[in-house]
Amino acid sequence: HRLNFYFLRLFSIECLNVFSRSSNNRSLENDPQHTKNVERIKHSQIPIPAPRTTMPHSTSASTRLFDAYLFIDWSANNRPKRGKDSIWIAEGSWASDKVSSHRQKDDFVLNQTTNVSTRGEATEELHERLTSHLDEDHRTLICFDFSYGFPSGPFRDSIGKNFNAIGDRLTALISDNARNENNRFEVASQLNEEIGRVTQHSPFWGRPSTVNDKVSSNLSQKKPAFWSQTNPQEYRIVEQRMRASGKRVFSAWQLLGHGSVGSQMLVGIPHLNSLRNSESLHAHSKIWPFDTGWTNEFDSVTKIVHAEFWPGILPTSPSTHSIRDAAQVENAVHWASRLDERGQLAPLFDPMSQEDPDRNEAQDEGWILGFTCRR
Repeated sequence: HRLNFYFLRLFSIECLNVFSRSSNNRSLENDPQHTKNVERIKHSQIPIPAPRTTMPHSTSASTRLFDAYLFIDWSANNRPKRGKDSIWIAEGSWASDKVSSHRQKDDFVLNQTTNVSTRGEATEELHERLTSHLDEDHRTLICFDFSYGFPSGPFRDSIGKNFNAIGDRLTALISDNARNENNRFEVASQLNEEIGRVTQHSPFWGRPSTVNDKVSSNLSQKKPAFWSQTNPQEYRIVEQRMRASGKRVFSAWQLLGHGSVGSQMLVGIPHLNSLRNSESLHAHSKIWPFDTGWTNEFDSVTKIVHAEFWPGILPTSPSTHSIRDAAQVENAVHWASRLDERGQLAPLFDPMSQEDPDRNEAQDEGWILGFTCRR
């Protein structure tokens, strides 16, 4: 796997070099950001566990970062839904030196992967699971698959200058009832209007054709012309570098379209905020890297670590579930627990070299766990 990834990385670099030399893309050839991103691909890596036959003995509980892992495939559906394109929750937890559950795979298993029909139901279930782990003095890693932050700049600052401010603002604006009915397009239109008064641009885009005139007047169906391939406010630093390495991550400003993440983010951050600020969980919860900084040294009080995740960061593996969304989060639990077992998960919480000029800004924007970019 490591050898295949090495050649894939070299192939990505060569493709980008050829692309930059083409006559139709001379603007990229002279773009310093593009040149910098190509160079950084050479130092980007996604840790992949070695085959089971070469795995060393399990590490002790005292050397692992976590006792439990929760990965959630989120959804912005407007009505209750189960099955494909709905919410899936996968979980694994350690008992002694093994992951305890009922579905066997090698020497570890997953707890029952569940499919819930609404965001409210999912948040209640996650609160119960986190509380249960907390009662057992377990430290839990919990990861949603939507963006936790916006690219830095005037657009983001008009919403909130840090995660706490953005979380509180979206929590106040988003209405998301027990039937999944929500006002995300209305909120995006309102934010576009506010941002436009400051910047003369409306960054959010992508909407159904059925929205009312008030919404459509401030929210375009198509990508606005001012966005360009090199606009630094379209993608966060982590997304710029992942895209340069061949990973097709999307911008938080895009609300609609296959692979888009903006809608999930708008309706997701309020639920993340409610879990983090829950009366019973707040004192033990931190969001990486906003609350923690670039570190894996969590104090004894920190028992719940939230981190952003993107399923596409992992290599394709044999499916453990008939539904792709469920298989992806199950795969993520296996990935995180096996890396943690080897002591290889901890370095992912400090993914950038100390001398990286974008290190502080990237921490402020948020990062995707599993992608590293070191010189």
